[in-house]
Amino acid sequence: MSLQKRQRGRPRQYDRETALLAARRLFWEKGFSASSIDELCDVMSISKPTLYAGFGNKLELYLAVLRQYEAEGRAAMAERLAHPDLATALRQAAAGAVSNFLAGEFRGRGCLLVGTAVVEAATERAVQTELRNDMLASGALFEARFARAVAEGFAAPLSPALMGAIMRDAIYAAALHARAGAGREELLATLESVIVLLAGSAAKSDAARSLC
Repeated sequence: MSLQKRQRGRPRQYDRETALLAARRLFWEKGFSASSIDELCDVMSISKPTLYAGFGNKLELYLAVLRQYEAEGRAAMAERLAHPDLATALRQAAAGAVSNFLAGEFRGRGCLLVGTAVVEAATERAVQTELRNDMLASGALFEARFARAVAEGFAAPLSPALMGAIMRDAIYAAALHARAGAGREELLATLESVIVLLAGSAAKSDAARSLC
């Protein structure tokens, strides 16, 4: 009898990455504070004991969701920035980011970090640190791409670090505008102007090209 009770009491198995994706959708739609433990357990298809055993608490779950999202985003961004042509690499990065901001089950979801973590960073130090680390890592990706272009002969108007920060911040601004209802054409047009300013003649030759 005791063995049967222990077997019934075991938390059922679940896939961590799938559970995090489910939690991500809820956090993205409702934000951290408005997402309840009951709702999270429901969308993740796990029990409360399983959630607490696997993630600790709601904040730790949220941080795990952010880290999964950040890792996916940086991997995709690095792939787009690997293109040998600087302007094309930047345009691919911009188009990929905008597609992400406008995708999802509700229109104009923006960026998970901009839409949710910015709010929580004011009161949760761990979220603030996570947000800052992601911003630095994203800037470093763009900085590395500009540094590569300089090494290949590109006459940069600014330091690679500063250009990387500008491009990163333009992407974050696009996420904010997407959340406020801006459409794909508007977002890409604004990012294109930043690309032309940073990449100069390398971008001007085909600035009017479609980004679809």
